[in-house]
Amino acid sequence: MKRLIQFFSACCILAVVVQPVKAQDTLPSFSAVIRSGKVIISWANPYDSVVQISIQRSMDSVRGFRTIITLPDPTPPVNGYLDSKAPDTLQFYRLYIQLQRGRFFQTKSLRPRADTARTVKVELAAKQKSGFQFIKDEPPPTVTAPKAKDSVKTIPKPQKYVWVPSVHVYTNKEGNVVMSLPEAGKKQFRVQFYQPDGKPFFEVTRVSETLILLDKTNFHRAGWYDFELFENEKLKEKNKVQVLKVRQ
Repeated sequence: MKRLIQFFSACCILAVVVQPVKAQDTLPSFSAVIRSGKVIISWANPYDSVVQISIQRSMDSVRGFRTIITLPDPTPPVNGYLDSKAPDTLQFYRLYIQLQRGRFFQTKSLRPRADTARTVKVELAAKQKSGFQFIKDEPPPTVTAPKAKDSVKTIPKPQKYVWVPSVHVYTNKEGNVVMSLPEAGKKQFRVQFYQPDGKPFFEVTRVSETLILLDKTNFHRAGWYDFELFENEKLKEKNKVQVLKVRQ
């Protein structure tokens, strides 16, 4: 714990000389990028001593920060959040991180940056804030040696997909699946899980609790499982969750 606190403190002191981070950044660093006009906050968490992570937003880089969400479970090794309610993409973000024994700290603040690693078009699925997002690279012009009746040819790059973790269905550090549905009881929810081969696996119906823990033994083995989350019998989210092994 002492080493972890010293590590976090050193990173905060040296923040002015650290180069811009890239997703997924390891705590206490995190990334804030703009894709398709939306802000995505993401990070990697390799520590067992983190007990709470809250995302804060402000129009100023120093003052006026307000918590926009406290994650139900801060333990997933890779996590993120899509801020769909931000007034614009000029806001500043930081993480409030609480450790064991009541210790806590705040990361440096970041303003979201455009994903300049490559030029992309992001097409978000309708009514979907997380899950699979279709990314199509802009095909760069490729000039070939001039031949008779030849012209400049364009070679398109292969289509790619990126994954944004769900804030409703995710795994904790023990590898168990957590279902976080704050409006359970007010609305009808059900979750259908699928095997890796796409066949229906099992279904959780009539969800009445806001926080449900599914033991990983229900999934037989570690790995990725697709799921569909329905709200009042309408598809709310289609995503996947990774069931992890117990940490030794």
